[in-house]
Amino acid sequence: QFGGTFHDPAADATGTGPYVEFQRSSEKIGKPYLKALPERIVIDRNFTEREMQILKALDAITPGNLGEVPLDQAMKFLSERHGIPILVHYPSIESETLTGEEMIRLEVADLPLRSALNLMLEDVQGVPLTYVIEDDVLKILSLVHAEERFMTAVYDVRPLTGGVPTDELINVIQDHAGMWLDTGDGEGTIDDYQGSFVITQTQKVHHRIENLLNALLKQLRDNSDMSESSSPTEKEGTKTKPEEDHRSGDQEGESSEGAASLETPESVDEVGKLSDLMRKIITVSDVHTEAEREILKKLDQRVGLDMREKPLREALEELSTDYGIPILLDQASLSQEGLSGEETLSMKVTSVRLGDALRAMLANVAGIPMSYSVDDGYLKVFTDRGCHPPLMLRIYDVRPLTGDEGVDEIRDLVLSHANATWLETGDGEGTIDLFRGRLLITQTQEVHEEVERFLNGVLRVIQKD
Repeated sequence: QFGGTFHDPAADATGTGPYVEFQRSSEKIGKPYLKALPERIVIDRNFTEREMQILKALDAITPGNLGEVPLDQAMKFLSERHGIPILVHYPSIESETLTGEEMIRLEVADLPLRSALNLMLEDVQGVPLTYVIEDDVLKILSLVHAEERFMTAVYDVRPLTGGVPTDELINVIQDHAGMWLDTGDGEGTIDDYQGSFVITQTQKVHHRIENLLNALLKQLRDNSDMSESSSPTEKEGTKTKPEEDHRSGDQEGESSEGAASLETPESVDEVGKLSDLMRKIITVSDVHTEAEREILKKLDQRVGLDMREKPLREALEELSTDYGIPILLDQASLSQEGLSGEETLSMKVTSVRLGDALRAMLANVAGIPMSYSVDDGYLKVFTDRGCHPPLMLRIYDVRPLTGDEGVDEIRDLVLSHANATWLETGDGEGTIDLFRGRLLITQTQEVHEEVERFLNGVLRVIQKD
């Protein structure tokens, strides 16, 4: 029904399908089971071969800076650059009183096509546009019309569930991706059929679901050296030595922050000192792209900065050039606060995380608090009041703290002590769920940094005892 790329569950059950190794080893515990995990979740989108080519092209890099060009010309340029058909759906945009001649901007170079499109189309003269893959072309249309277009895809989630009730994974998907008929806030549907999920949703939500499931899979695969029944102080049967807790560890894509409290230190120097106290123990996965992980890795390096009365825009351009980070200054949020980007700032720091230095630099710009987030392939700088920080999902393997028990208590600690608002407590949008010894948290980047410091700090105290 959904095409030729999905593996027939009945064939697998006979012992001839590609998941035989997984099925046989899933009866075992720990490492043998985890070794059978594939690289990615198998998905059938019912796309044609041409549509699959377009999907692949969305991850290709778009070089250069387009500057300001008409919408239809920009789409023609991108179509020729990436060798895919891009169609401006005029009936859709004309219903929003647009013509296709509106000027749009792309001021950040070397972004994936997906990110470049999101950036160019998010606000076209006050109208949000987006894209869908449909009828063998990439269609540009209004967000309202795109949200009325649903597609069905089949996800083989057996590598994730393996004996775990599928209801838990369904809850995770519904809490962290999209709006759903079951939860009363949307039209998306999800059903479990013979170890696979059949999901009807918009294409944007399907992309988020794919990233979520593959991040979970990566977390399980990367931590295959830890038995599912590890205790808080043991890993593969070996005691963790307290004296090792203070060594710094550099795991790819992870920061080296650590503190035993959720309180953020007043000064950037204090953050730097706390970062040296301990090595990374709680492992973290996220749904960032490779480009975004590279940005986060660069933000984690220690730097020295010396800026004296330098305009904000110039300071950010200098950081972008020096550290190879695409940075976008959100002019719309600045304008709401009466800022231009020419406000001057000064800072002198030595041997601190670049991310901490940047956050301290933006804390007070001409009396206005600013911040940043890494999303959609670039680093975005904005005013706190003029732009709501985007929410992002991260997965925390808290088994070193809990073993197989006590995950609920850790969840409650985070809800109680994080300086954040939560959907669960009725005062925000952040969500937190449990799945196979992991915490799945959707929150702002700043809150994630606090949570990570807190969890590692708690673990360090436990290991000392």
